[in-house]
Amino acid sequence: MDFNLLKLYYSDIINGFTVGDGEFIKHFGIKDEAFLQKKYFAFLDEAIKKSPAGHCLLEKDTLKQLQDKKIWTKENDLKEKRDFLISCETALSKITNQLDKKLQEESITKLKSEILELETERHNLLGLTAEKYANSKTLTYYLVLAFYKDNELRQPKYTERDVFDMYPEELYEIIDKYNRYLEPYTPNTLKTIGYSNYALSHLSLVDNVWEYYGKPLVDLTFFQINLYSNAFNFKNIIKSHGAPPEEISDNPDYIIEWAQSLNKQPAATSAAPNPADLLQGKDSVDFKSILRADPKNSRILI
Repeated sequence: MDFNLLKLYYSDIINGFTVGDGEFIKHFGIKDEAFLQKKYFAFLDEAIKKSPAGHCLLEKDTLKQLQDKKIWTKENDLKEKRDFLISCETALSKITNQLDKKLQEESITKLKSEILELETERHNLLGLTAEKYANSKTLTYYLVLAFYKDNELRQPKYTERDVFDMYPEELYEIIDKYNRYLEPYTPNTLKTIGYSNYALSHLSLVDNVWEYYGKPLVDLTFFQINLYSNAFNFKNIIKSHGAPPEEISDNPDYIIEWAQSLNKQPAATSAAPNPADLLQGKDSVDFKSILRADPKNSRILI
């Protein structure tokens, strides 16, 4: 990946926002997710209690009805394809031969198309579920929290009324724009930045996450948490084993596997996390399991 682009992404992660065309797109964190989850469950409860009986069921209940009536019979097929996609994408990051990589990418593209087709069919058959209702309502607050006029993130670009009054086409355009802005911050990009000289050199000057960002954990974005976690993992690897072999030095996944083989134990990124360790600067931590901090969760899906 281009070095200058990585430095730009690193700067955005440190700042906690991405600069758009005359707007600033906030990177969400723990407090934002807590606020949105509270709204979501309030709307979910509203959908279940206020809708006419049987008109707005939970997805699992609607799905069971469809399966019992043999209207939807492809759930297992969809799950298998999703699981296979994860395996294919994991394998792709480890392929070095360009021809093999191209073939793998073509297979992934085809698989994604098949999954999308099944998901669209499933989505249409499910109709309006309680979850869809709650997601639709929560989306308003999502967009209000995401876009700002200033780099202090104090002046929202949209009000609740603005979003409520939008035509569907305008709403989808903004959602697509938000997703495009945050698309670069993939798990692999965060690993690559975490192993960069500038991230590791900054990390070498501090002892814990507070000193790195100057903020308590609850005020950090998920990207910031992931970046620090990755950089700390690589710092520990270098401290324990020295610099990795040159032939794998530009591939974070290979470096982790290399360290794992030396340790003869599970890689640090799969260890059971302890939030206190990150604050005290002790051990490498993966926050996915405790904070749902996978950057992919930043995407808006409706």
